[in-house]
Amino acid sequence: MGTTAQAPVRRPCPARPEGPAAGARPDGRFEDEA
Repeated sequence: MGTTAQAPVRRPCPARPEGPAAGARPDGRFEDEA
């Protein structure tokens, strides 16, 4: 995982809105919220 080759467009996931790039944890919680 972590490869953009799988999908041409990055669709927001319910667990990860922007993915690890946005600073979201695997739980789906942002580090700013912790």
